[in-house]
Amino acid sequence: MQKIRSPKEQAVVRAAAQLASIGIEAAYHATRPGVTDYEIYAAFTYAQMSRGGETGDGYQIGINRYGTHCGKPYGHVVRDGDLINLYISAVIYQGYTAQIARMIAVGDITDKQEEVLQMCTEGVEKAAARVKPGVLVSDVANASFEPYIERGYLTSADSRTMPYNWSAADDGKPLLIPRKHVVDEDWERQGRKLMHVYPATLGPHNPNVGIRYRWARCSPITSSRTITTCSPRG
Repeated sequence: MQKIRSPKEQAVVRAAAQLASIGIEAAYHATRPGVTDYEIYAAFTYAQMSRGGETGDGYQIGINRYGTHCGKPYGHVVRDGDLINLYISAVIYQGYTAQIARMIAVGDITDKQEEVLQMCTEGVEKAAARVKPGVLVSDVANASFEPYIERGYLTSADSRTMPYNWSAADDGKPLLIPRKHVVDEDWERQGRKLMHVYPATLGPHNPNVGIRYRWARCSPITSSRTITTCSPRG
């Protein structure tokens, strides 16, 4: 495995990342109450593939008021208060891959959600400030979790101490997903019923560092008609 990419390879990786960023900007532009997750996913896909991206299947989208679930679009209609997760697992350009994740907050969100988003932003900023040649990756990772510890979400930067929703049960067996009716009018409009929900945890989705998170605020502007604008944060 290569440790150092050639200058030409680095340029291709940067191009893949630029395509991902272009797709994200298109998703911001398309997002407003009333559009569906299909439209946002399509906007991202068209923007990056029309400029050289090689696949439209390497990423997921999730929309709800909790911001926890990502998958393929299914017809969710965007509403005020929704959190939109775009988890871009892969944008491929000339065989090289870029990966990013972004969140869009639509309209008003709760104070607790604002706090969590600010905490994540501070974590990225603290980690980025440590990055330079010779610094241990573990030091960068530890810095990213400082805001979590300061706010009481974590007790340590040691991954073994962190709660996360992929963890096993206390006895080491697989953690069963509770069967519970989760009201989702878009899902039920299609004759389906959502009957499971992952348990909520106070802590990172994954106890690791490796993805630069940025989020955007979508807020309504009242004029002769109501529109929604998105501006990047973080």
